[in-house]
Amino acid sequence: MNTFATNRISTGVRTTVGAALIGAAALVGFAGPASAALPDNQFATILNQKGITFSSPASAVQQANIVCDKIGGGESFASVLQELHTADPTLSQYQAAYFIGASVGGYCPQNASALPH
Repeated sequence: MNTFATNRISTGVRTTVGAALIGAAALVGFAGPASAALPDNQFATILNQKGITFSSPASAVQQANIVCDKIGGGESFASVLQELHTADPTLSQYQAAYFIGASVGGYCPQNASALPH
């Protein structure tokens, strides 16, 4: 792939990821203090509104906690994004990025600095 195409793709991904993270950042307000968790049903409802569905709120929270463990353990945002997209190719880049942002905003806001700005 030539440099122009690579740059164009990475710029598009950054724009998509940035938009998703800005939207997901609103979830930090729902979560309250860093020690308080977002109510599970509310988390699942917010995801459903973006077309991100799980079999149950508990399943969504379980996956959010996995994302938090990965980000908190030092795995890069890009790596987690790729893992999510590989695990569920029906997720768009936007949805995968939104899920990561929502997970961090709702369940591990102390890891927010690990996300792209």
